[in-house]
Amino acid sequence: MRKKQRLRLAMLTMATLLLISGLLGAAGSAWAAAAQRSGIVTDEAGLFTSAQVKRLENELDGGTYRVYVLTESGLSDGEAARLSKQTYDSWNLGKNELLLLIVTDPNSAHLELNNQALGSAQRILDRAFVPAAGEDGPAAGALAVGEYVNGIGGAGASSGKGFMAGGSWLYVVLALGVVAIALYVLISMFRAGSRVKKRAQDLRGEQQAASAAVDGIMVSELFREVESGFVQGETLKEAESISREAVELHQSGGELAAKIAAYRPGTFASGSQRRTLDQLTAETKSWTEKVAGLNERFERVSASFAEVRRRVKEGKALAEETGRSIDSLRESTGYPLDVLGRRFDEASALLQKADNLDEFDVMQAAGPAEEALTLLQELSGETEELNKLAAEAREWPGRIVSAERELRPITERENLLLTEEDPFRVLSEAGGETERLGDLIRAGDVKQAQACAAGIAARIAEARDIVNRRLRSRTTSAESLRDAEALLREIEDFGPRYEQESAELLGRYAESHIREQRARKSEIEQAEEEIRRMLPEIRSALNPQVQYYKAAREKSDRVDELALRARERMREALGYGDELEAQRRAAEQRLQGARSVLRQAEEAYRSTGVQMPEYDRALETAQREGETAEAALRAQPTDLLRAEPMLAAYERGASELAQQIRELQAKRNEVYGQLERLSTDFLSRERSYQGRMQTRPFAGRYGDYEAEARRLIAIGRFEEALAQAGLARQVIEDMEREYRRAVQRANQNNRGGGGGFGGGFGGSGGRSSGGSSWGGSGRSGGSSSWGKGGGGGRSSGSAKW
Repeated sequence: MRKKQRLRLAMLTMATLLLISGLLGAAGSAWAAAAQRSGIVTDEAGLFTSAQVKRLENELDGGTYRVYVLTESGLSDGEAARLSKQTYDSWNLGKNELLLLIVTDPNSAHLELNNQALGSAQRILDRAFVPAAGEDGPAAGALAVGEYVNGIGGAGASSGKGFMAGGSWLYVVLALGVVAIALYVLISMFRAGSRVKKRAQDLRGEQQAASAAVDGIMVSELFREVESGFVQGETLKEAESISREAVELHQSGGELAAKIAAYRPGTFASGSQRRTLDQLTAETKSWTEKVAGLNERFERVSASFAEVRRRVKEGKALAEETGRSIDSLRESTGYPLDVLGRRFDEASALLQKADNLDEFDVMQAAGPAEEALTLLQELSGETEELNKLAAEAREWPGRIVSAERELRPITERENLLLTEEDPFRVLSEAGGETERLGDLIRAGDVKQAQACAAGIAARIAEARDIVNRRLRSRTTSAESLRDAEALLREIEDFGPRYEQESAELLGRYAESHIREQRARKSEIEQAEEEIRRMLPEIRSALNPQVQYYKAAREKSDRVDELALRARERMREALGYGDELEAQRRAAEQRLQGARSVLRQAEEAYRSTGVQMPEYDRALETAQREGETAEAALRAQPTDLLRAEPMLAAYERGASELAQQIRELQAKRNEVYGQLERLSTDFLSRERSYQGRMQTRPFAGRYGDYEAEARRLIAIGRFEEALAQAGLARQVIEDMEREYRRAVQRANQNNRGGGGGFGGGFGGSGGRSSGGSSWGGSGRSGGSSSWGKGGGGGRSSGSAKW
């Protein structure tokens, strides 16, 4: 089967290569006939500028078909036709080369070609040269001929003989397309077959790798211990489960490997072969996923063996070291260390349990091993910590005595009574804790001993803090007392000044401001009353015979807060008149600023010349709002709280109205500018067109639309004004079309129109000639004939221009 497929592939490939080589050889022989010639443009009549010549040289020489241009003047149609044929023959032009003769005085054009693929020369002149030359001149006509012939040729219509002649180029294209499709199909089938083979090879490698993992599990040390009976309990159950699954996967893996080995796709994989491969891929994926899960379980159990045994070994070493440390500490201190010993015995028992289980049931041994190792690590650290605690315990009594010797002179010198807090009672409690600390150390209870030592240190620090805190409270409370007494004197001086300030405000500002001032006075009086009530309490607490410094500090903090607030309210009350005056001046400045904005907006509105009732009403309303705000500011007494919302509304209204007027002005200028440009355009065209046509009817219509547009602009109806401008623009377009028709009529009358084309049957090669007129009325005529003698498709054409 595979040999037949290979033979069929070889035969098809050879046939394809032979067909391609034959086609390329025929095409190469045809293309090789194209001659190379310089000098595309021969401008005997001087029709073209140097730039036009350069462009013609570049564009007519760049395509599949090369167009040579010759210009002459003063030739009749017959002379031009003979010159065209003679030049074509004398220049020895090939199949892919055309000759375009352009004649002036009178205007005519003649085209010579010898390639049936291009069709009739007359048709080329009529479709390409005549329209372009009549519109933009002979240079444009020549370029149009080049674009036309190269647009319809190129893809296999080059000159040649045999199958390339006439219309057989279409068969060549079809043959090449068939060959390309055949090659594409062959290559696609070959690539598909290669991909199938690659997938099968990868699948085989994937299955082999997974099979090796299963084999490794089956010959592992774990299974040797299971077979030898060394594993028991939970570990045995898990190991047996893994073993059974490994055997099953080993058997199914062998069957899968046989299927993959039997799968041998051909060079071109068929649909059934691809479906078989898809099925094998799905089976392999499912099997490898099971192998991966089994391998994960196996590695977890294997790791448990190593990890548990490592922990047991490490625990034994640590237990031996910790036991020696405890024995050494017991001998050196004489302490019984009962708590430490009990915890060590507990850890040793857990370690022994794990040691007994790790040889045959690591899953049951994992918990005790971990717990024993953690406990032994704690004991190792506690043994070292106990040595430090024992050394520090001997120092605590001396530290307590030192603290008492430090604080006793201070309390005596400062005459501190121990009525609220007693630092020496706290030191006595610390001394009692030292005895408990000794008992804990002797018992080996490290955690409780650490907490007890921390409590002793905290009590010593608290005793020092009590003395310092009482001294600070006495000092700061005395300062607060003096400051409060000074505040009361300030409040007494404040009274007359407040009355004077209030009297000045009463005649100038409204009751709302006076109420605010009275609220400040009331708050000051409340603070004064509370301070006067607490001052005796602070003095009593600071009495050397009482010394309630903590209570004095709490009350003095409240007095400081009240004093700060009272001073702030006195400052505000005495400066309230100046503050109100500053607010009034600022309000007047804001009023003037809003008026300036409104004034500029009104001037801008008036300058537009637009009269819109809604804007007039808005301006009047804004002016009234300004007058209302001004009256509120100048009223006696002045109520700034009442004037503020009026002023804010006036500012906001002036700003919004100014923005609306700016937008109105911009819209008016835009529409007015369009109308002015339209008017300038109309007047310019009217002056230019008057020599050719009557413009008065258009001027009347345009004037009506323009006048209506200006009227609409004046009343602010800009969209309607734009619509009128559009109608006026339509008048301009109508006038322009009428002008063009007038120009065309004048040109026809001047040139008279006419022209002809001629041609005939002749030429052994089926040569065709055509001619057309260009310029003037654009009328064209011509004739062409094709020889029936099997020639090369010679064609000529002529045209008037």
